[in-house]
Amino acid sequence: MIKTSLIIPLFNEEKNIPVLIEMLTNQTLYPNEIIFINAGSTDLTKKILNNEIDKSKLNKDSIIIKNTNKLYPGAARNAGIKLSKFEYILFIDAGIKIDERWVEKSIKVMNAKKYDIIWGACKFSFVDNFSEALCAITFGKDKTYQTIPGSIINRKTFDIIGDFDPKLLSAEDLLWMNKANKSNFNCFINNLNFNTYSSYPDSFLKLSKKWFINSFFSIKSKLYFKQSIIYTVFFLSLFLSPLISYKYLGLLFLFYFIFRILILPIKKNKKIIWYSNVNVFFYSLIISVIIDFSKFFGFITGAFFYGKK
Repeated sequence: MIKTSLIIPLFNEEKNIPVLIEMLTNQTLYPNEIIFINAGSTDLTKKILNNEIDKSKLNKDSIIIKNTNKLYPGAARNAGIKLSKFEYILFIDAGIKIDERWVEKSIKVMNAKKYDIIWGACKFSFVDNFSEALCAITFGKDKTYQTIPGSIINRKTFDIIGDFDPKLLSAEDLLWMNKANKSNFNCFINNLNFNTYSSYPDSFLKLSKKWFINSFFSIKSKLYFKQSIIYTVFFLSLFLSPLISYKYLGLLFLFYFIFRILILPIKKNKKIIWYSNVNVFFYSLIISVIIDFSKFFGFITGAFFYGKK
């Protein structure tokens, strides 16, 4: 049977650690080692992590905790890879719920087929009206995405592709997956074993900050170049339209409402009535505007910042 190292980057995850340790303890098969990279947390992550591990039934000799200065997610994963001893590397993030047979199933498939990469498969769930609206207008309800969290990867792929970009606060995983998918590696998406994510921003301010940061760093990664152009052209047209005529401004707002609020959620969720109640629909109006304006300013700021370099 193959031997595995599990890498878990952490940054200010004090609320998620107890559930994370419980899910790891409940696994039907344990990794050969578990590596936590505490990437400069400023909350009680370090203390709670040590306390929860001490109380758990996990093999303490197989656990490595590395406390570092502030690292972005890619740099934290890279640090874990360098510390790891074994040929196959598992990844998971705090805040993602894993099936109790995740490790066992991943190793079973890898043993049978000898894939280079088995991608994680993540579904985005929700717990209230706010998170339902956010999930529906961004990812789509009940949709599954290929992700680094939940993946098991042969370490030789990192020798060929390289590490995760250490200077990206977001999209470093998408960038690495794009490189891997364009290579000749033998890959498989683990649709037999879904993980779920529901750790959304819980306020409009946190929501705006998250999408601003994602858009800012996407300029450096060049993953959403076309989208950044569309957003820039549309919102600049929106801001400048009163100089032409208010009728033109009204037409742009009408177009935005029809496409962004009506058509796009239907397309993402494959349902005409995609919301469970009217409150979800009204939340989606506010969230859509906040996300789109945040993305626009993130794209503009990112282009200005990275354009000077």
